Amino acid sequence: MTILENSYKITGSEVPIFISQEEGVIMRVITADKIMLVSLVIPSSSLRGFEGDEKSTYLLNLEPVKKALRKVSAKGSNIIFNLSDEKSILIVENFRRGFKTKLEVPSKRTAEQLVNEPTKVNFSSHIRINTEILGKVISDAKLISEEVSFEVTNEGLRVEATAEGKKAFSSLLIPGRGLDEIDFTSKSTSKYSLEMLNVMMDFVRDHEVITLSLATDSPLRARAELPGGGYLSVWIAPRV
Repeated sequence: MTILENSYKITGSEVPIFISQEEGVIMRVITADKIMLVSLVIPSSSLRGFEGDEKSTYLLNLEPVKKALRKVSAKGSNIIFNLSDEKSILIVENFRRGFKTKLEVPSKRTAEQLVNEPTKVNFSSHIRINTEILGKVISDAKLISEEVSFEVTNEGLRVEATAEGKKAFSSLLIPGRGLDEIDFTSKSTSKYSLEMLNVMMDFVRDHEVITLSLATDSPLRARAELPGGGYLSVWIAPRV
């Protein structure tokens, strides 16, 4: 359960999950400094079943099961949430691999609204990129710096990092060599925390390809498409 585990890591507190017969399941978490926002959306059309109130939001306290979450793989599994005001039950079943895991999680219903994803960002480029290659570039840059610059041109994505005021790392990713596809409108340059980019990779590394959306001095959005029309998106505020 990588997404739940990493969501707890970045909040250090309860993780909110919104369920609705009309909208499906939505989870959004934001770091205390508001630098990173993670959004998971699973539409109702991809759910195999739904029973309960029309709309509810629950806060899950994952502290008691954080170690167990690391050992549970949800890939190729059926996931069942039984949410309640005091204790929720998470069941992961994988009939092909022959296992069933049941976790009891302290929970409570809340009237708090989920934080919204940004809606007024005008991205100038969208890049489909191989996740493994992106992760390698970020890891290499982190060896020498705390932040990295993403520059997008019609040529591709250039990733640069500096040390002691001098350029010390540069990598150009182009279509066919790291990039699957680029939708380019205008040149953009933004800087981001490499620590946050590493956390982003923890969320998306199970996906072979993700889409990066960028604009000058604007939030970065990394988005992975999920079966049934759902998605996982990670937003990172720029360093300006």
